[in-house]
Amino acid sequence: LDLNNYNIILNNIITNINYLERLNNEKTLSNNNKNAGYVNIVQLIIGLVIVMLFSIFIGYLLFRIS
Repeated sequence: LDLNNYNIILNNIITNINYLERLNNEKTLSNNNKNAGYVNIVQLIIGLVIVMLFSIFIGYLLFRIS
């Protein structure tokens, strides 16, 4: 092997290592992001209670006005 072939092989190895590293980083990102978009059940219940109380209050005010 002469120096030119050695440099080509070395560049190919470095490129493959960088590609595998990028693939690993993308896999880690997708694993960390797999629960995104789901609402915590406690937050859901608290939000529902607030909306229900607000609706009852508005209904009571409308009932008292008429």
